[in-house]
Parts: sequence; structure tokens; C-alpha cells
Amino acid sequence: MEKTKKLQLEDFTENGFYGTQEQQYLKAQVREELKEQGFIINSSFEGDFKTWIGVYARPKDKPTYLDPQNDKEAEEQEQYSINGFKQDFSEWFEWEIKNLKIKEM
Repeated sequence: MEKTKKLQLEDFTENGFYGTQEQQYLKAQVREELKEQGFIINSSFEGDFKTWIGVYARPKDKPTYLDPQNDKEAEEQEQYSINGFKQDFSEWFEWEIKNLKIKEM
């Protein structure tokens, strides 16, 4: 089994596009948590990044509700469509932030 490195704040640098070092660190924690639960992020991050953070995510085995990027995604959406309407499998996830660590609310 491949052992993954534990996330450290020092692994992230300030970036105008991706956010502050702290924001990137929190987003990485959310990505790891959702990956462990079998979800893929399906929206932009929301929150003040000081007291809370949230994001929509979908099960990794379900298609996105967003416009398909290729034929494979279009076929997956069609497989789950009901009366021609795409299904949105996204769920809202939200965490409280304490000492730069996420905690489920």
C-alpha cells in the first residue's frame, strides 16, 4: 500500500490565483477528506476560510451535472438521466475550521 505524506502548511506557498498559504492548506484537507469518503469536488470552495469552508461534491462513480467535457461524460449523464433530464448527484459538505484544521459541523 502506498503511504501518502501528511499535509503540512509549509508545503503550500502564497499564490494570487490559488489563494493564501492557509487557504490552499485548508482546501487540500477538504480534498483529502472527500477522497476518503469517495467524493469528487464539483464546485468552487465557499466560506470565509477562517471559521468555515464548504463545497459541493459528487460520488466518484456518478457523472457531473455540469456540461460534459467529452463523449464519455455525455454517455454517463445519459445513463442516469430521467425523462431526458440530467441528475445532479452533488451534495453540500461543510466544515468548521479550528487552528487551521477542518472539523465536521
